[in-house]
This record gives sequence, structure tokens and C-alpha cells, in this order.
Amino acid sequence: MRVFYIEDGGSDLAVYDIARMSPAQWHPLTDNTARFGLSDSTFWLKVSLTNHSEYPRTRLLEFGSATQDYIEVFSELAGHHSMGDRVPFSQRPLQSVTPTIELTLAPHGSSDVWVRLDTASGFFEWIPVRLHTKEEWAQTQLAQNFLLGMFFGSLAIMLVYGLTLSMVLKNINFITYSAYLSAALICTFVYYGFGFRWLWPSWPTLNFWALQISYTGLILTSALFAERFLNIRQHYPVLHRLLQLLSGLLLVAMLLTLTGVPRATMAMLVPLSMLILALLSGCAAVTAWRLPGWTSLLFLLAWPSLLICIGLSFANALNWVPIALDTKYLLSGLFTVEMQLLGILISRQFYRLRNDLLSARSDTSRQTNLEVMARNRELEVLNQKLKEQAYRDPMTGLRNRRSFRYALDKLEIEVSGQARALVLIDLDHFKSINDRFGHQVGDKALKHAAGIIDRAVSLVHGQCFRVGGEEFAAMLTAPDQPGLAAQCEMIRLRLAQAPLTLTSGSLPITASIGIKMVDPGQFESSRQIYQQADAALYRAKRLGRNRVCEAGIGSEFSDTPLPA
Repeated sequence: MRVFYIEDGGSDLAVYDIARMSPAQWHPLTDNTARFGLSDSTFWLKVSLTNHSEYPRTRLLEFGSATQDYIEVFSELAGHHSMGDRVPFSQRPLQSVTPTIELTLAPHGSSDVWVRLDTASGFFEWIPVRLHTKEEWAQTQLAQNFLLGMFFGSLAIMLVYGLTLSMVLKNINFITYSAYLSAALICTFVYYGFGFRWLWPSWPTLNFWALQISYTGLILTSALFAERFLNIRQHYPVLHRLLQLLSGLLLVAMLLTLTGVPRATMAMLVPLSMLILALLSGCAAVTAWRLPGWTSLLFLLAWPSLLICIGLSFANALNWVPIALDTKYLLSGLFTVEMQLLGILISRQFYRLRNDLLSARSDTSRQTNLEVMARNRELEVLNQKLKEQAYRDPMTGLRNRRSFRYALDKLEIEVSGQARALVLIDLDHFKSINDRFGHQVGDKALKHAAGIIDRAVSLVHGQCFRVGGEEFAAMLTAPDQPGLAAQCEMIRLRLAQAPLTLTSGSLPITASIGIKMVDPGQFESSRQIYQQADAALYRAKRLGRNRVCEAGIGSEFSDTPLPA
């Protein structure tokens, strides 16, 4: 078999024009393989066959591309056949993913087969022309089916593994890895012609769409997986934005290709995909250099495989890097290597997550106990704060009326060897302060007086309360009654001698104080104690305010009372 070609620049030659051309106008086809690349021309092949045997020979002529747009065959032996992935699959004489025809040569006979190659996109696929016997054809098909079955089977197994891990762990790396595997499985299935053969044989346009969409999906999912795995958004934010831009342009290129824009595939779709893969390969190299380890090294070894596969396939079709080997086997081999390496990476990540989980479980009990103890301490502190808030006056910070009632009841039943006293303190003329200066100054006066009273009571180790409005109370203890009286007088003097400072001057604050003494061993009810202290307070006010009066005694404890 010898194969020659001629270029029809105007795409206007018919088969009878081609048949009349002289042998000098034909060019031999290197390796019997068509590599015409980008061109607006139509190409014709002349396949010259000779049977040197004394017997008729049947041969199968194969054009080894499942994705060439148009392959039209003219032969005296086989007639006229239109094939290619832009022609319904049912028109092929043999149901093979690569266009194939059957020829029977007479004894010592020869024949020429004329083949017209054309494309709708301006890009010619790599097309090896092969001649087989039926036995060779059957063995070749068996070997191809076995190898491709191994390839698709390995991808399917890894896909099931990735999907299982994705559903169990809900980890973004496993999810994007599964998406990448799915896209790879679909893209290669369509690229090898199985989609056209088994799924949509009567819809060549759908086959073209499926090829472009699956290829774009493969590039985008690979970029998404690499971006997530390498954490490009965090480590390389500029590259992340550039990849987003290129991905958007890739989608635009796919849409242009689907709408039939000439050369959109080779002018935009393929260069953009190569650029995206090259950027990701460079990012993997930088990551391996910055963070050396098995993970980054395996990713660096795996990732360029897809770039090499696509680059060699198109470089071979463009006759830039002629390769005698069928590129689909190269694609399958490199793709398998990449997926296996990525599978190892994913497995290592899974085992790392599992070990982290086991380690976390081993520490769970101890950590839980620590957390419970810490939580209990927090609750104790919170309860104490709530208790303090329940028994504290929010404005002055003193103990409130509820706390006072509790302390008063305790005073009733408490047995002590010391004299005790209930002290009621009422600020003098406080209403006039509010009326003259306003409630803001009144609140300041309350806080000012509360602070002075509290500090004075604290000096003698007593307890201070705000029981309402401008009224305060204190619980005091002393060895004897004169000592209690002196403590109360000290409270009155401290308050009277510390006026509130205002912008317009100083504001004197005084208080009337009533006390009820409880001697050691004496018992009186809390109601009686309070009523007597209140009566003493009333008497102090009636006698002119700013003084101390004791229950049961008619005079106050003040030698020189300040004016009220």
C-alpha cells in the first residue's frame, strides 16, 4: 500500500478531476499518516493497492481518527462512502469507531482508492491510514478493546473510590478530584468515538457538541481540583484571579466553537487550555520548591501529564512533533499515570485525615473532661455574677434591698458576743437636688454619697446597702454601744465633709441617720429592729437633719451638727 496526497486549495475539485491528475502532482504521505493541521483547503488522498497473489484478497482500509469531520471514500471496489464524525454513524459500511471500509482485490490486480478529507472547523485531525487483513483487524480490535477497557475500568474504579470518600468525608479535595475524574472519563469516552458509536449515532451535531463541552469541562475541573489542592487562592491570589479570567475566556471560546466560528478551537480553545494547564504546572513546581514533601512532589509529577497529553496530540496533528505511535494510546497511558499518582495523593490525604481522627478520638475523653471542667468553672463564675447582680444595686454597686432583707433576718437570729446595730441613712433634701439640678446631677449625688458611705462602713468591717431612692442602710458591729455610736458619727461626718464637685461649684450632701442597737444576747424581731431604726431616722430629720439619733434615746450624737 502506498499513500499520496494533494491539496485542493479552492475545495472545488471532484473525484474525476483528481483521477485524471498526473502522478507528478501527487506527494507521498510520510508514514502513511495525514498531518495537515490548520488549513482552509481540502485534501485528497490516493491509496494505491496491489495484490501480488494468485488469489483474491480481502482487506480492511482504516482511517484511524474517530474525530475527523469528513472522510469521503471513492473506490471501484467498494463504491462511494461518506464517513466522519459530522456524518451519521449508520452510513459507515463497518460499525467501527474509526472509519473503515472493506476491499476485495483481484488476483495480480491493483486499484486506487480516492479519499477526500475536509473539515468544518479548519483543523485536520491526525489520521493514520492502515491496511489490515480480517484476522489482523480482529486481533487489533481485541487488543484495543482490552487496553481501553483497562483504561476506562481503572478510571471508573478511581471514580467510585473518590465519590465514596466525597460522600463520607465531605472534603472539597475529594469532591473536586471526583469531578475531575468524571470529566476525564466522559471526555475520553467521547474523544475515542464511543459516544458517537453507542449513545448518539444519528446525531453528529450532538457528538460535536459533546466533544467540545467535555473537553472544556475536563480543563475547568482539572483547574478547580488543582486550585483547591494547592490552595492557590490563599497562597497565590494574583494567579487565582488570572485563572478565573482564563476560565471565563475558555467558556467563551467553547461557545464560539459551538456556534461554528471558524478556527475557534485551535485559535482560542486549545491555547487557553494549554495556558491554564501550564500555569497550574508552574504553580505545582513552585509549591514543591517552597514546601518540599511527598504530597507536593507527587502532584508535580502527576500534573504535567495532562498538559503533555494535549500538547503532543495537537503538536502531532499540526506536524510540529511527528509521532509514529497512535496518540490515543499515549493519551491513555499518560492519563492513567496521572490519575494513579493523583489517586495516591488522595489516598495519602485520606489516611492522614483518618490518623488525625483516630488521634482526636484518643484524646477525646481527656479533652472532654477538660472542657467539662472549664465549662463548670465558667458556670460557677457566671452563677456568682448572676448572684451578685441579683443582690446588687445597678446604679451604686451596693447591695440591694433583697440583700438587705436577708441581712436583717440574719441579724434577728444571729448570736454574737458583740453589740450590733441596724443603721438607716437618708440623704437630706435630695428631692430639691433633683428639682434644682436635674436627675443627672441627682444620680451623680447618689453615686457620690454611696461611695463615701460604703468606704466609711468598710473601714469598720460593716455591710452597706441601698434600700431605695436616697435611703441607705448599714449593719455594724462593735464591742459596745459607744463604739457603734462613734462609727455612725464617723459616717455622718465623712459625708458632710465631702461635697459633690460640679462645674458651677460644690454641692454639699448631708444625711440623717437612725440607729437601733442590739446588745449581746438580746433578741428582737427583724420587724421590731427596723421599725425602731426607722423611728430614730424620722426623729433625726425632725430635729433638723444632718445628725445621728439612736432608737430609745432622745438626743442625737453630734456636738456640732452642720447645717442641713
